[in-house]
Amino acid sequence: MYRSSHGKSKDLLLTSPQILNEILPFDLIKEQKYKDWIKQIEKAFNKQSKLDRDDAMIEFLKETFKLPTFGSTFFEVKQTTDQNYPQLGLVAINKNGVSLIHRQSKYILVTFPFSKISNWSSGNTYFHITIGKTLRFERRVNFKNEFQVTL
Repeated sequence: MYRSSHGKSKDLLLTSPQILNEILPFDLIKEQKYKDWIKQIEKAFNKQSKLDRDDAMIEFLKETFKLPTFGSTFFEVKQTTDQNYPQLGLVAINKNGVSLIHRQSKYILVTFPFSKISNWSSGNTYFHITIGKTLRFERRVNFKNEFQVTL
């Protein structure tokens, strides 16, 4: 990912602590010390030294395409109907169906094909999906009018 943005230059990698925010998910950064991340990234960077910026982007997409959440739209949801799953979670919707993901670990808990959706509804401030007879995901949407136009 770094090479696809910065080409063959390692300068920012070695001098800018903020670079981790550009290339790693926020909650993953805390998993290791800054020095350890830089060592890992530099090792991968050196291993792929023959790749230019465009080739790095293509390789990045090839790898991310393999992930089960590739192409997903994510929503934070609440569910109170099935005690086997956490009350708060993430829902990913993609070509495979609807997946429930643990908020902290990011592990996929379960994936349902679209054929298992028994009901869905939406309104100005909510979106509900029901899987089977019992599992229901709820997403509340709060729209704030940030711009007021006075005529």
